[in-house]
Amino acid sequence: MEQPNSQPSFKDALTAVLLFLLVLGGFYGVYRFHHIFFSLFVAIIFGTMARPIYQWLLNRKIHRNLTSAIMLVGLMALIVGFVFLLLPVLTSQYQTLLAAIPRYYGIIRDWIANSRNELVARISESLPAKLTLGDQLQGDSQDAITTLNSAMRFLGVGLNNIFFAFVLLLLAYRWMVSGSQIIASSLFFIKQDKRQNVLEIVQEIELKLTRYLVGQGVLSLSIAALSLVVFLILRLPNAFLLAVIAGLFEAVPMVGPILGAIPAILVALSMSPNTVIWVIISAMIIQQIENNLLVPRIMNKVVGVNPFISILSISAFTSLYGVGGALMAIPLAAVIQLILDRTIMNRGPEVEGLNGGRDKLNLLRYETQELLSDIRNQSRQTQPGDTNTRTKIDTVMEEMEMVARDLDVLLARKAEEKNGQ
Repeated sequence: MEQPNSQPSFKDALTAVLLFLLVLGGFYGVYRFHHIFFSLFVAIIFGTMARPIYQWLLNRKIHRNLTSAIMLVGLMALIVGFVFLLLPVLTSQYQTLLAAIPRYYGIIRDWIANSRNELVARISESLPAKLTLGDQLQGDSQDAITTLNSAMRFLGVGLNNIFFAFVLLLLAYRWMVSGSQIIASSLFFIKQDKRQNVLEIVQEIELKLTRYLVGQGVLSLSIAALSLVVFLILRLPNAFLLAVIAGLFEAVPMVGPILGAIPAILVALSMSPNTVIWVIISAMIIQQIENNLLVPRIMNKVVGVNPFISILSISAFTSLYGVGGALMAIPLAAVIQLILDRTIMNRGPEVEGLNGGRDKLNLLRYETQELLSDIRNQSRQTQPGDTNTRTKIDTVMEEMEMVARDLDVLLARKAEEKNGQ
């Protein structure tokens, strides 16, 4: 019997080298132009999140142009409402808090200096006696010129951020409207027998991202509302701004809740030690409510990222993109893990409602999923025999995989029809 040739051919070696160079060049391109890729990813996320609303309006027999106009008007209404209703309150409280920072600093420094712990008291010796902010305009003409240059740079950065936000919204809108067509057009560059699998991966990515963003938004609003109630009860100054900060930091994985509580604790230090204790206790209670009530109901199994991958992603994306990278670390990690699971680990797509029932249809679909996974695992193993025999085996495996995938699609449609009755 002829032994299979285990030595790679020149063509295989050349293909491996070219693939390695292509991957290396891709990583360099992503790193070199990471701002562009990051902006595109954020736009795709927001466009994907808004698409269910857009699709819901289309399903109500509303014309496509009118639906687009409704979405744009709704977005503009949210922006205008934020600018005219919430922004003045936030700006006023921000200015009040900024003006009070030197006073808060003096109170905290005196509290440290009067500490009974000698080590803590020595810390105050390395701190400046006073903290002054906003005195740059009280200098000579050179200081005024420096301040003017700083103001111009600040204005340039502000205009650049406004333009960036406009481009981001435009990209998100185009993805919301034409995302499905873009995905369908991109599938033509993939082999026909692989298109369905790629489409399933893309759809599962969109589903996970949408669920994550909606869940994280609800979670942040809940934490902000609870914090606002607590801060108003404790009569903290600038309670609305502190609650908004707590809600925004809630979106930062792991360290977000701690960072969100720090401003409230610093403000409470200027009032009384009892207020500090109550703020800390309230923050701990809110975290317990979040971990035991809100997260299990809102975020449980929404993304399902490995903890090690989460920590690694947060460290990597934070170093590259800063706070924005920390916010996007978990959804980016979810996308990467999903692609690896479906391509390298050969795990099939999650079946909605598969474990929810034990009727014949669900059991048949479960068996189909198991068969599809077994076929994929078997097809990746080295087959015995000569080249012609291995080619025939691979062809049969591909045909079996296509049949199993078509059967799974038919069973999924049947399950949807059954659930809709």
